[in-house]
Amino acid sequence: MDAEGLALFTGVANAERLVALREQLWLLSTVREEVQGQAQIVHTLVTGTPGYRWHSAAERGYAERARELGIALERAARAIDDACDAVSAGLARLRGVE
Repeated sequence: MDAEGLALFTGVANAERLVALREQLWLLSTVREEVQGQAQIVHTLVTGTPGYRWHSAAERGYAERARELGIALERAARAIDDACDAVSAGLARLRGVE
């Protein structure tokens, strides 16, 4: 394959990778929004109504488990943010190649 053919092939491959990376970023962003929304719901469950205290052992156990779930969701949201940053960096590098 000559240099012009290789450049055309590389351009097509890069364009396809750009599309794939953009789709991946969109999907990750959508999941991140869902995870963050669920983390907020769990946080509300844990904090409850202002002035309300968890009274029984069962309620306190529920609150502790919900708090742990909230922490796990926040950790997942941070991991998804990191993945979004990595995909964005990949997009920037690929755009620099074009």
